Amino acid sequence: MELVKTAAIITSPFTLNAQWLINESVDGTEFMAWRLDSPATVIVTSRTCALVGSTVQNISLGNAEARRFGAVGSTSSGSAPISVSLNCSSYLGNVRATLTDALQPSNRSNVLTIAGAAGAATGVGVQLSFGDQVIRYGADSSAAGNANQISLFSSTGSEADAAARDVAFTARYVKTASTVTPGSVVARTTLTFSYQ
Repeated sequence: MELVKTAAIITSPFTLNAQWLINESVDGTEFMAWRLDSPATVIVTSRTCALVGSTVQNISLGNAEARRFGAVGSTSSGSAPISVSLNCSSYLGNVRATLTDALQPSNRSNVLTIAGAAGAATGVGVQLSFGDQVIRYGADSSAAGNANQISLFSSTGSEADAAARDVAFTARYVKTASTVTPGSVVARTTLTFSYQ
């Protein structure tokens, strides 16, 4: 017997009541009938990825000299790698993610908001990339089609897909105004996965 999902699953576990399941051949000469003699409880388990290690990462970009930036929109020559380690189930389909600006969740740009504490730098922000793709930020939602959701990887459905994966991002400074004043740069982002 095979269960087929036909709609969103609201609750789990759920109960299948006794019923006949009939599979008849095309020529009508052979059929199989299955009867579920008593109610059966079905527990649905989500296939997801779990974070390996800490859920919080602190990344240091080090110092950058204001005079080293070019025009507005130029980035620093130095960058910092960010690795998100995952342990994933198989048969996930397309794994997507949305990064959200934790300091300004309505931000849909490609520059994270800088914490406005005393002594904060101005005219500079933090930009994240996934491969060659500069990240634009979206709402903290796993809904399919969420604005600025990015595709991380696809699971082909083999058991070999059930493995540890590292998702790599890059962080760098970006010039956001014609004048850069020195100070601290603190930005925060969250990462929300979507399994499609």
